[in-house]
Amino acid sequence: MPINQRLSIIGQPQSWYSLFCNRYVSLVGAIINIFIILLVNFWFAILHFLALAALYVYIGQ
Repeated sequence: MPINQRLSIIGQPQSWYSLFCNRYVSLVGAIINIFIILLVNFWFAILHFLALAALYVYIGQ
């Protein structure tokens, strides 16, 4: 294999997946997800968030 082909392969960006990720699209998706969870069953959603908060506190210790 010629040296030019090997260098062109090495020259590719290391984090190619970051080109397809947008933090604002993820944030909007998370907000919509929380809104849908609250619409489906409010009390189950509250219980779910309390369990997540307890798990967060437990792991953080």
